[in-house]
Amino acid sequence: MTRYALNSALAGLALAALPAQALALDLEPKCPAHSRSVHTPRYISECWMEFANHPGCHAWVGVFVSTKTRRWFGDCTGGLANGEGILSSSDGDIEEGAFVDGVRQGRWTERIAEGWFGGSNVDEGSYVDGKQHGLWTYRSARGRFLERYYVEGTLHGPFKSRNPDGSGEEGIYVDGEVHGRLLVRAADGSTEVVEYRHGKPVEQSPPQLPPTSGPYVDGKRHGQWTVRSDDGDGYWEGTYVEGVRHGRWTERDADGRVAVEGSFVEGVRQGQWTFRVEGLGDGGVVLQGPYVDGKQHGRWTVYYLWGGRGEGSYVEGKKQGLWTIRRRNGGVDTGPVVDDEKHGQWTIRSPDGTIEVGTYDRGKPHGRWTLRSPDGSTVVTKYLHGKQIK
Repeated sequence: MTRYALNSALAGLALAALPAQALALDLEPKCPAHSRSVHTPRYISECWMEFANHPGCHAWVGVFVSTKTRRWFGDCTGGLANGEGILSSSDGDIEEGAFVDGVRQGRWTERIAEGWFGGSNVDEGSYVDGKQHGLWTYRSARGRFLERYYVEGTLHGPFKSRNPDGSGEEGIYVDGEVHGRLLVRAADGSTEVVEYRHGKPVEQSPPQLPPTSGPYVDGKRHGQWTVRSDDGDGYWEGTYVEGVRHGRWTERDADGRVAVEGSFVEGVRQGQWTFRVEGLGDGGVVLQGPYVDGKQHGRWTVYYLWGGRGEGSYVEGKKQGLWTIRRRNGGVDTGPVVDDEKHGQWTIRSPDGTIEVGTYDRGKPHGRWTLRSPDGSTVVTKYLHGKQIK
């Protein structure tokens, strides 16, 4: 398994082509009005956006997010952003560069508060007629590095990534897809070459998993054993005592990486356990917490590999009580959970100072939600079992 999912996600960064009719100042299509409630985000492709602090001033965006307002600190001529300036977003992103008739041109530096790896990250490169073009370089606050090339908004050419632990990968994009040999380097310095054709890995023989094996004593498993996972995609290693698991056990995936580890006492999970799940968000999650008599019980922490973190308690296998979610952009969500579902009053704090307060009913927003902006203005939205109502 490779980190190709990370690199392929970068393809969405490029801005779309500029429609010819836009410069007639009819400015069609226009982006819809902002809706800052986190429950009703809309994603619109290719539209003219009006800046929140500059009524009547517009710029072309490839992807518009309804919950994300943007402010332009620069000149505006004839209703269009022009010249050099600073573009700030309500989620904390800061971009510096130049517009020409509302279209990005030349060198831009983007400081991303909610980056792919968390922290304050920087992405730098050039635009030509509103499209990313040429070399772009991304540096994470945590030491991750990515270099790739665009041709008229499409990933095309060599790319390479490097992580703080020394792992990374190198390959080539052709028309937005990985094509050819992808070199994957592990943290221990070992390498693997994966052949890609038009974005898909060439079929290869699956890894050979070790067989289920170990000693028997008096007809029962006893001693060190290797056991295939129930799903057939990995294997367990640990000790049996008179036919039941007892002591430290570790599950590994087909590539030998640790997926689960913890202890059994007479066949029942007890004490601290760790689960690593890949492919969620920007890479996966790590869950850590205690088991009591085979059920999650006590304080658990969920670490998102892109930088966020969730903390709260389990009671006999279910989330219960106060949970706090610290998002990678600095936002914090806090509220009660009942039987694994948000239930009761939650408070959602955004990094720009916006606060939204409202009630969940069994995992769905219900009743009045009030959004208070840093300037003191408020917006009230009503919900009925998850659906927005007037």
